[in-house]
Amino acid sequence: MRLSVGCNWDDNLIENMSKYPVVNLYGKANIDAVGGGRPTYLLPEVNEKRMKDYIFKVQKSGMKFTYLLNSFCLGNKEFIAKSHNQIIETIDQVASFGVDSITVSIPYLLQIIKYRYPHIKVGVSVYAYINSVRRAQMFESLGADTIALPEFVNRDFQLLESIRNSVKCDIQLMANNSCLFGCPFQLYHGAITSHASQLDDETNGFYIDYCILNCMKRKVTNQDELIKSRWIRPEDLHVYEDIGIDHFKLVERFNTTEVLTTITRAYSERRYEGNLIDILDVKTDPKRQLPIQVSYFNRPEYANIKNMMDFEDALFVKGQYLDNRALDGFLDYFKKMDCNRVSCVNCGYCSKIAQRAYKADQNNLNYTLAKIDTKLDDLVTSKFFDMNRDAGEISQWSTDAKTIFSTAVSFIDSNVRDIASKVVQRQAEENAKKREHEKVLLDDLIHAFISETPKHEYEKMATGLKELGINIDVYKK
Repeated sequence: MRLSVGCNWDDNLIENMSKYPVVNLYGKANIDAVGGGRPTYLLPEVNEKRMKDYIFKVQKSGMKFTYLLNSFCLGNKEFIAKSHNQIIETIDQVASFGVDSITVSIPYLLQIIKYRYPHIKVGVSVYAYINSVRRAQMFESLGADTIALPEFVNRDFQLLESIRNSVKCDIQLMANNSCLFGCPFQLYHGAITSHASQLDDETNGFYIDYCILNCMKRKVTNQDELIKSRWIRPEDLHVYEDIGIDHFKLVERFNTTEVLTTITRAYSERRYEGNLIDILDVKTDPKRQLPIQVSYFNRPEYANIKNMMDFEDALFVKGQYLDNRALDGFLDYFKKMDCNRVSCVNCGYCSKIAQRAYKADQNNLNYTLAKIDTKLDDLVTSKFFDMNRDAGEISQWSTDAKTIFSTAVSFIDSNVRDIASKVVQRQAEENAKKREHEKVLLDDLIHAFISETPKHEYEKMATGLKELGINIDVYKK
């Protein structure tokens, strides 16, 4: 067994991973000329010196390091002299870090790297969507040393065995990804995340995850979707090893070291007791991830800033449980079933598995679904980009409202305080307008806090206001 694990640039991760059969860490800067498979706001900021030092420590510990230049789309900038040279400079910089390999999605970049740095191994990302023997052979002929197959082929055992027997290069499978099977948003998602991590892109890292909202809606309303996702249990790694594939990739590189260590330990031990969701990339709790860089969302010139609030409430569902022991033997069914040729409606296997193995708090599901529907409605109807929607026009505030506001915003997490204060202020003024009043009163402000404070910040806000002598429950009646 060989494991490749996402790198969050934490030194403790190196020490932890060195205890397991981890042969490689993979990662990248949060932004560069090429971009990659994750938006900038999700990744920690690291400078050149930090990356060089970190890669050296990884290699000193006995592991290798792969740098990701796995953007799905460069917007044709690779064919314009100025931006082409910026891409070349990025490749040269990465090579100077002493990396062992570079992962790409674009064939052109693969050939450029092989020409300039023949000693550096080049891997092909899942974003190349290699789903046939022919495509695997073509990428190998271009110089690919490793091919990461897209997760949606993980249960197509006939295809996996055929690809393994048709190429000499290394084959890697992503083990704990939970993307929708047959996802209609997958290609689009890869493109927009690529642009959301590129220097000089006109969006400046601003990114609205329309695709994840749709993904979450399907998972919340159809609980068998999680079973249909092509993750691989630690207990089932041997099935893939039996056909000659022993290299597995573990995500996510924006997870905390604690979470990544739990995931890696489980796959190393080939067994996990309890909730399988703990080691999959299912969105259950934002605290499993590193803090996001909220500044990339503070773009009131791009979209109505109010709509950027409470996004977490639409993306995370707590209280989900997938009984790993109830899944023992479930993979055998797929050894004979071709899911690409059969309707899930006619099959029903994953629905039966979900009924016995998956549980979730229905109240949490309903709450999340309501948030998702609101966000998607605003996106589809373009209300999200109505810059004048709910615009506050009242400049006068009562003394008590102004005093409470200036103190209460300090209760909000510093990562989202700037955006949250603007949203609450705007809603308070909108509340005053609805009353046809020329001044914002304390009542307008408190109702704004109640309606606009994200769920995960609500208790903290209520406690803070109570310390100021304000009982939110009175205003909710």
